[in-house]
Amino acid sequence: MPPHADELVLASPDIADCPTVMVCVHDPPEVWADVNAVSGTIESGSSVILEHPLARIMARMSAESDEKIGYIDICIPEGYGVFAQELLLWVWDNYVSYFSAKKALFVGYGDAHQAVVHLLAKRPANELREVVRASVAFVNASPLKPLVPVMDESMVDWYYQNSLIFASRTNTCWAGAKDEDKRPRKKFGRVLKAAGDGLWEVIHERFDEGVDFLLDSVGDFSDSE
Repeated sequence: MPPHADELVLASPDIADCPTVMVCVHDPPEVWADVNAVSGTIESGSSVILEHPLARIMARMSAESDEKIGYIDICIPEGYGVFAQELLLWVWDNYVSYFSAKKALFVGYGDAHQAVVHLLAKRPANELREVVRASVAFVNASPLKPLVPVMDESMVDWYYQNSLIFASRTNTCWAGAKDEDKRPRKKFGRVLKAAGDGLWEVIHERFDEGVDFLLDSVGDFSDSE
């Protein structure tokens, strides 16, 4: 376990009682700064920490949905290999699966989005279909992870129908695609090409579309209950 492991996961105080839960999974925030070439120090006054937009998501969901939504924010540490994928499984098995929530949403950023795909492949399909409503990811150069179900192959079609993966125009998933309309195979989810290059450019460009998808997925099920 990395140091300060107890600080990797943050959650709403009443999340166990919320009918809808959103799990956001991301890499450590990037820092833009001027680095002294000799000492390696950075000028803190001009540095910018690029936090992932959880607060913006919460604001829009609160303003446009009547659902009471609880939030879990998970920072996936870099360089921990198997631990990075297993962390979300651990949170699901020990917490989310015991919540009263009837709906779950996932949002992933960068390399960390692979943990969501890993979860969807490793847990029982009927359990996931009953609760998970949508999965959204914003990706720059990170390789896309295919969904390889352990038991139920129909999960590939389910994942394609219930996901949006926004990948930058330079992502390797577009390599060799001469046809502009050609997309990666269904096992990678419903992948859309962003015009920008860089994670924050992809988020800025496609943020509203991603949140609209989350709102629609919750709204549709709310109307049918």
